Amino acid sequence: MNRAAIVCGLLLVVGSAHASDRMEVCAKMREGYGRTSPGYQVNAIVTTGQELAAKTNDYTDYRIYATYVVIFWASGQATVIEMQFPYITAIPSQGMDQEGRTWEVGQFTGICI
Repeated sequence: MNRAAIVCGLLLVVGSAHASDRMEVCAKMREGYGRTSPGYQVNAIVTTGQELAAKTNDYTDYRIYATYVVIFWASGQATVIEMQFPYITAIPSQGMDQEGRTWEVGQFTGICI
């Protein structure tokens, strides 16, 4: 295994969030043809489907082994995004909300554009 792969792996593990963490994220909604919305710097909860299902008492809408990002908006609304990758890092990864919209979500690092 080469050195670059080891360093990238360590950065992903050390700088990642695990289930039920509160964190500041940069979230962008995909608008089609490779375009994204402006970045939203927001507070979110990163959790597992199992924990989310237990908290909401809804065991049909969440996959228990999936990772979810729950974004709470100022208007009292929430967006629940099922992520494709189990960790949230500074490198954005994709996920899909319950309305079928694709999002890119990454740990906020000071810039969210």
